[in-house]
Amino acid sequence: MADVSQYSFELKEITAILIKLQGIKEGKWAVGFEFNLGAGLIGLTPENPRPAAFVAINKVVLTRHAEGMPEPPFMVDAAEVNT
Repeated sequence: MADVSQYSFELKEITAILIKLQGIKEGKWAVGFEFNLGAGLIGLTPENPRPAAFVAINKVVLTRHAEGMPEPPFMVDAAEVNT
């Protein structure tokens, strides 16, 4: 049998895992990301830089869903996964 070198997860699965990890028992939750944005001169060579922008993922965030807001497809009800 081959060694596993990668696992992938859907956003809804990650949301459920984080709810369980935190022991959350109520509310609807969604996973999100905190980004850092930056800009600078970036090039393939030091002689040819170009203005550029970059995005870095800083943190994974679990956010409680506010009532009345549209529900994203990866939202999870904590009562259903953490009974």
